[in-house]
Amino acid sequence: MTPAIVITRKPELAKRPAKAIGPIVFLPADAPPHLKAHELTHVRWWWAVTIPTAAVLAAVAHIVPWVSFWAVAASPIVYAALYRTQWFRYRAELAAYVVAARIAPTEARRFSRALAREYGVSRSEDGCYSDIKARI
Repeated sequence: MTPAIVITRKPELAKRPAKAIGPIVFLPADAPPHLKAHELTHVRWWWAVTIPTAAVLAAVAHIVPWVSFWAVAASPIVYAALYRTQWFRYRAELAAYVVAARIAPTEARRFSRALAREYGVSRSEDGCYSDIKARI
């Protein structure tokens, strides 16, 4: 289980259907299970990047006397920086859509369309669809 704070809100108040920011997930109250799983996958990835980064920065702060222990506070920023790269963003979104497609397999084509169009990745819909289907 992934530690996360899930905040639900009225669907009519949501500008976006769902969003994960670090360990916090914003979901409409009527969110389907595949959407919740998709966003929690982003939280899982955030933890997978943040914890090792914090450990490395803590070790550096411990070993190198002129590096402040407060450098560990930069660890959450690393995921955001990685997500800005097309390579990482595609893999993070692909992983999230694969989890969603396992819950709602009939939506795999729609997920591949969203992956190809909404995230600035250089993959076709068919390429995204084959990547999702290969991992379901």
